[in-house]
Amino acid sequence: MNQYEITYEEFEKNLEFCIELTGRENIVWKVRLESGKYVMCVPVAERAAPVEPDILDMVNEFKTAFIEQNETQH
Repeated sequence: MNQYEITYEEFEKNLEFCIELTGRENIVWKVRLESGKYVMCVPVAERAAPVEPDILDMVNEFKTAFIEQNETQH
């Protein structure tokens, strides 16, 4: 992803254009506020990739073992 730094005034004047590029081209805008702080405009994934069932099983097995181990130590 490409990141560009612009002022709030520039972002405000070109809001529609900036939003379009964010969604279409995965552009990240680092917007400098008048206070000197920053906010960002970033693309957000609509949906995460699915996790394979065998991976979920491994995670659940680890979680169960971890909880059981911690319960016996306390």
